[in-house]
Amino acid sequence: MQKKKNVKKREIFDDESFEDGTIFKLETDKFVVNVMAILYMVSLMILGMVAWCMIEEKGILWFFFVPMELFFAFFVYTISKKVLKVKWLKDKFVLVTRYGEKEFLLGKQVIYKSEITNFGDHYLIFKKGWQTFRLDESDYPKVVKKIIKNQSELTEKNIKCDEKGDEQVVYYPMTTSGGKPLIFVEFFCALILLILIFLKIPERDGYSPAICFLIALFGFFRAYIHSLAILEIKWFKNGFVLRNHYGERTFFFDETIPYKKETDKNGIVRFVFKKGFQLFVVNELDFPEIVKKMKMLYNVD
Repeated sequence: MQKKKNVKKREIFDDESFEDGTIFKLETDKFVVNVMAILYMVSLMILGMVAWCMIEEKGILWFFFVPMELFFAFFVYTISKKVLKVKWLKDKFVLVTRYGEKEFLLGKQVIYKSEITNFGDHYLIFKKGWQTFRLDESDYPKVVKKIIKNQSELTEKNIKCDEKGDEQVVYYPMTTSGGKPLIFVEFFCALILLILIFLKIPERDGYSPAICFLIALFGFFRAYIHSLAILEIKWFKNGFVLRNHYGERTFFFDETIPYKKETDKNGIVRFVFKKGFQLFVVNELDFPEIVKKMKMLYNVD
């Protein structure tokens, strides 16, 4: 009985087991660096307030002081949200920060966003209500790899049959970012800016209208890029179906050659397929199992 109790309460750094109750703790040196970063930003805020009190005629300086203090406060909050512990349970995991604990159930698409840093490490973003949590591979390598593996395995559990009775596996993206809300916000902001230009709200002197117009075009472009995100992939014995916000297209193995294959500096692979004027981008971060199959299918290393 005593041995079982110790297993549930131990804190580990390099044990590869994921038993119920295992706790992964942030290394001491990284915890110290995080605390020092918070104290440094807080000291800058205090120094700014002291300097502000010593200035007699403030005037237009208000427009610089308030954003600066808000900027420091934002960074203090962001840095202080560091995940300090990860509790691994049988059917869920718990992220522990200075603001409390949040549970995330395994078996569901819990990853809000998956990205790669400039150093080649994964980091995962989780969202619970209005709060977001960042889990870095450099801090918790085994946990991040375990979650990614678990998430990628889940995508292959949705098996359906088409109208002909043929079996097909339905894959969904690992992340939930880049959906309709983001596209709507980008498109709506760009549209409002474009309307303001035609209503002659920006000054006609100088480059104001031209700059606003370029910003609006950039907003439309970003909305279009996000709308190309693959929402679902159906994989069957002789082809696959890619679906995005504009509909779905079928690609047969014996008739399809990737329009483009891209690999970024971190080794993340993207396959681009073209059907008519439409482009479909399959990203390894969203569909690791599909990209693995496509590498074998198209003899890509």
